[in-house]
Amino acid sequence: MMSKQPIPQFATEDEEREFWATHDATDFFDFSQAQLTLMPNLRPTKDDIWEEVRREFPDDAMMQEVHYVRLLHYHQLKGLSASERVRFFARSGRRARPRSRS
Repeated sequence: MMSKQPIPQFATEDEEREFWATHDATDFFDFSQAQLTLMPNLRPTKDDIWEEVRREFPDDAMMQEVHYVRLLHYHQLKGLSASERVRFFARSGRRARPRSRS
């Protein structure tokens, strides 16, 4: 088996991203020893959310914007307690709407 090359040190994420865009990972990692890893707590990126919104509302820019903001808040608040949610909205400057009584 051929020895693998050492991974260089990167000053920034952009530098690392550029490096991996132009190099083959198999020159640096032995994938025969790889193991499946689950990461259930990862959140979708803003780009992932935009893609979902564009699929759902392909011709309506206003609805895309509204739905995008709603989804961002949903993913930010997911898994937070009620008091943490109150702090989130207090920090963002949004006021709680009074509940209407029916």
